[in-house]
Amino acid sequence: MFIQYVYLSTEVEVTIVLPPKDVNCMEKEEVTFTAELNKENIPVTWLKNGQEVKSEDGYETRSEGTKHYLTVLHTRLEDTAEYTIVAAEKTASAQLTVDGKIRRGEIRETKMIK
Repeated sequence: MFIQYVYLSTEVEVTIVLPPKDVNCMEKEEVTFTAELNKENIPVTWLKNGQEVKSEDGYETRSEGTKHYLTVLHTRLEDTAEYTIVAAEKTASAQLTVDGKIRRGEIRETKMIK
């Protein structure tokens, strides 16, 4: 008698159900990107223009269940970049655009929109 066993995986593939969103801010503001996965306890990596983000470079990362956060502390013009979350070979990206702070007494060119 020949018995064949078929293994059916019930493992759900990891997906990014809420990708991070593009953000515009002024210099020295704090910005937090949020992404949500469909599963808990999945390790993630955050990238800035393809390079891994490190906490000692002015960033904080944290995870709470399925949600993952990247906070850019005291943004600088150099923080303008594409930020990407990587989770189980899935990726999602958002753009951060940092504008310079207007100093007291500084006049910026303005355009009237008709």
